[in-house]
Amino acid sequence: MARAGSLAAASEQLHVAVSAISRQIAKLEEQAGTPLFERMPRGMILTEAGELLAQHARRALMDGDAVLDEISEMHALKRGNVRIGCTEGFTCCFLPSVMAGHYREHPRTRFAMRSGSPAQVERSSIGWRAAKSMWGSLSRRRHRRRSASNTA
Repeated sequence: MARAGSLAAASEQLHVAVSAISRQIAKLEEQAGTPLFERMPRGMILTEAGELLAQHARRALMDGDAVLDEISEMHALKRGNVRIGCTEGFTCCFLPSVMAGHYREHPRTRFAMRSGSPAQVERSSIGWRAAKSMWGSLSRRRHRRRSASNTA
């Protein structure tokens, strides 16, 4: 309503009845305890309190969009934390190249790695299962890439 300037224009833009918009404005004004719009002969303009509410609403919408973007990036592995537990043999030969390859594709990924004997890794906070899971995922991804390049 604040952007449209009138109930009729807001109704047309939002595909909502004028009466429904009017009820929502009245409800908001009642909750705020003050008028949010100044009624003019040719429309409505925000009062100071209305402007404050509109600014807050815009920020809340932008924050909501930002959170959804972050969740989407994290879900698509564009960003995130990868924790790896492995035996020392993997730390010098295999994992550096795998981690570097993943980092090139997803530069916002951060890695944490712990290495030791199999028993130490299993007891660590990261755990052997996390390393096994990561290994399986990376192996499948590398296999798919090789298969795709061989068929091209």
